[in-house]
Amino acid sequence: MTLPGRGPRGYRELAEHLARQIRDGIYPAGQRLPSELALQQTYDLARNTVRKAVEELEYQGLVVVQRGYGAVVAIEQEKQRVIVPAGTVVSGRMPTLTEAYEWGLPRGIPMLIATGPDGTVIQALPADRFEIVTE
Repeated sequence: MTLPGRGPRGYRELAEHLARQIRDGIYPAGQRLPSELALQQTYDLARNTVRKAVEELEYQGLVVVQRGYGAVVAIEQEKQRVIVPAGTVVSGRMPTLTEAYEWGLPRGIPMLIATGPDGTVIQALPADRFEIVTE
């Protein structure tokens, strides 16, 4: 937690600070965050500290890092609803590399896994785009 009167000192504090600014609309969806260099200079932090903070935001799904362009605030997508039979168990996990590639998922977005009563997987869908509802 950042103390009043002083800026973030570590990567977690910087990530919390930037996440709060994203939630407050200071950095709206689709906007780039300041460059790593600008963040380093603004908060007087080391390069590695800033990188870890941005990586934390990426893992939380708040930003998408585009190499050579920077970190962009993620655009929240409207979720599609998928109906599965009663008795289905829904769980979450991180995607495999194949699933991440197949769905074009940035880091930090989990998959929703719907498993039928017989143990077979009915659906494996990105949690940022789908809701799974039982009948």
